[in-house]
Amino acid sequence: VVPGASRLSAALELARTVIRRAERRAITLQRSTGSSSAWVVPYLNRLADLLWVLAREAEHAEQHAATLAGRRIAQ
Repeated sequence: VVPGASRLSAALELARTVIRRAERRAITLQRSTGSSSAWVVPYLNRLADLLWVLAREAEHAEQHAATLAGRRIAQ
């Protein structure tokens, strides 16, 4: 897996990085204040997971489109 194989996957990876940073900060805040918002950290974690999957799908779609374009040119 090479992050950023396409512009879309690179943007999704960047968004995932920002969400992971927010997740770490939310954990720190939760520990320091005893916040009762127990849903925030799992939500951010799942959101980052979703962005990872979307980035992989974007790369797959880009690769598939490039393969199809290559076949059209070769024909």
